[in-house]
Amino acid sequence: MGSGTTAVACQELGRSYIGSEINIDYFEKAKIRIENCKTVEPLTEEFIKSPINYTGNKYKLLKQILPFLPKKINKFIDVFGGSGTMIANVPAKKYFYNDNNSYIVSLIEYFKKNSYEFITEKIEELVKKFSLSDSYKNGYEAYKIVGNKGLSENNKESYKKLRDYYNETGDVSTLFCLIIFGFNHQIRFNEKKLFNIPVGKADFNEKVRKNLEKFCRKLKSIDIEIKNKDFSEFLKEMEINSADFVYCDPPYFITKATYNDD
Repeated sequence: MGSGTTAVACQELGRSYIGSEINIDYFEKAKIRIENCKTVEPLTEEFIKSPINYTGNKYKLLKQILPFLPKKINKFIDVFGGSGTMIANVPAKKYFYNDNNSYIVSLIEYFKKNSYEFITEKIEELVKKFSLSDSYKNGYEAYKIVGNKGLSENNKESYKKLRDYYNETGDVSTLFCLIIFGFNHQIRFNEKKLFNIPVGKADFNEKVRKNLEKFCRKLKSIDIEIKNKDFSEFLKEMEINSADFVYCDPPYFITKATYNDD
């Protein structure tokens, strides 16, 4: 393990580690460094997961990110807000969320404005209207068919009708329903601004409902302003001081993520 750099990093991030070093000089140096480094207790709280499965969200990295944030934040300013994961998990007095993707912003506003019960009712109405699967009420066994293709085969034609309905109406409840039933819960639009993700293997199950409920209740409990602007324009409007924290997690242009299709 050499001079113990990796071990120190693990200790500061609250991770477990095991190290081995045959050189006694390096071993003694590493031992001193590890004993003197800052120790952070592992974060064991349950984090809130956004109901939006947006590429690049930091849900799985929250344990590593949060220890580096200030203990007290007045205004938390999320410049590239995406799924809202950071907004839902960073303690602050006031929040400013921004994203230039109008579809994502409409969903965040939808979750903030409406109750979990209202949204659930809307999704259940769409499930019934388009004859989609409902494993929450009927169980997965009710949808097992020949070839064991399950929910995707059951929902294939109904999902296409739901997708056509959204592309005609632009209804935000229908957009969220498409995300729930769509492939990997992704969001993607073609050049004509038509939603074009194919059907997936999941539905409005218990896990999705729990994530939705926690996220909606969190948004309602905080003081938040939601914006849909270019990041440079958004930042010009912000009055920022030393008690505030600006979080910037921009899209990565070197990747082939769906948000780079434009």
